Amino acid sequence: MKFYRFTHPEYATDQKQSSENPIRMSVEFYVPGIICPSCAEVTGGGWASSDRVRVAVLQQSTLLPYLTGKSLGLAEWFSMAERIRTELAVPPWQPVTPGAQLGRPRGELTATRVPDVLHPFPGQVIVGEEVVEAIEKAGLSGVHVVGVELRWGKRAKHEGVGLPHLYELVVKGHGWRTGSDLVSITACAECRRTIFPNPDHLEVDENRWDGSDFFYVDKNSNIVLVTERVCRVFAEQAFGNWRCLPAI
Repeated sequence: MKFYRFTHPEYATDQKQSSENPIRMSVEFYVPGIICPSCAEVTGGGWASSDRVRVAVLQQSTLLPYLTGKSLGLAEWFSMAERIRTELAVPPWQPVTPGAQLGRPRGELTATRVPDVLHPFPGQVIVGEEVVEAIEKAGLSGVHVVGVELRWGKRAKHEGVGLPHLYELVVKGHGWRTGSDLVSITACAECRRTIFPNPDHLEVDENRWDGSDFFYVDKNSNIVLVTERVCRVFAEQAFGNWRCLPAI
């Protein structure tokens, strides 16, 4: 089985990267950060992940005062994490980690020409309706789509142009790299902080991969890996602004 890193093309300049990904994502709610005495020298007292928990957060929720990202001590944090999981009905496959984004994805378009695929942040993939249709038609697994709440940016010349329908690909699949496991990536037993050593090494242990077409390895939400099926579907549909790099 061949696996690939799903990412953006190589851009000649930062300006080109910005113009090819004309969207700014924003966040309204965060899981609290965590203060771990054992990690103080490494993290400065607290730390946060890059996870995105795409569940609805109602404005009348009693959790709102706690979803500002303010850090909590160990016992209080674990209690709050369980409360967030229960009250917001977070699915079992979705980790609730310190500093994770909460709520529906929100974005601001800075231009009216929007490519098929956008990459606003490492591991975050935003796509248009045709991409969603192709994923569903091909039966690609390990991902579900969540609609992005969009608005126009102040500099976008959008007179007479309607907002498109865009979606975030929320990755559900998981796997492990060769030679890696939960024990080896856990840097702290108290707060359960994990690390991702040697990020250039992406060789997948097929025996510990869940079979999904879209997946993360070693709990790293900044890197999306895919099967050859995904690369083929995107190539056959001639979608723009993406590439597949061999995961080795």
